[in-house]
Amino acid sequence: MKKLFKAMMASMKSEAPLRDVVELKDLAINDYVDLSDSFALPSELRGKTFQVNSIDSYFYSDGLNTEWALKGDTQKKLYLAQTDLGGEDQLEFSYQLKKKEVDSLFGWDQLKALFDKSNDTELSCKNIDAFEGWLAEKYTRSECGAKGTYCAGDYRGKPRQNGDESFTYFSFFNADETLSVEVEVWDEDEIDVFISILRPETDITACYAG
Repeated sequence: MKKLFKAMMASMKSEAPLRDVVELKDLAINDYVDLSDSFALPSELRGKTFQVNSIDSYFYSDGLNTEWALKGDTQKKLYLAQTDLGGEDQLEFSYQLKKKEVDSLFGWDQLKALFDKSNDTELSCKNIDAFEGWLAEKYTRSECGAKGTYCAGDYRGKPRQNGDESFTYFSFFNADETLSVEVEVWDEDEIDVFISILRPETDITACYAG
């Protein structure tokens, strides 16, 4: 009986304690997030559940910004971050455009011209119906040539390590700052373009451990 009791106690000690996952900042890889059924969200996000596939880290002048890559039943690779806009934390859902999508929506010539601070600050979209709920007809540049650093992996509570990558970024927002276009320019002129939706944190209805 004593041996059985000791074996039971050892088994209980070896089990990992349950994690509290109640909000965005608690999410780790394999955790889940439920989104609201608000009609302000695109149909592919509305009322859906997504799982955290990976976590990466961006460092800006104001500190760390954590990015969660989500997978669900949408074919788009979705990214989720928390951003401070006008002193209020908001959710930022992002989708990376393919090169041909950038060309058809904005045109590479128009986009690259806006990398020059002396040029016009307005970015026009040719076809807002291409991605329902993700696009605006006009955007205004808010960041031009700011600097950031990317680190693969989750660096919350950890010191930064060597091997990070620096980039220059440009941001454009629509009139009511609910939609944005984010552009990252890397070494050798590699350019990544993201379209984003900014939503209140209440659009996450539940977070739970995977």
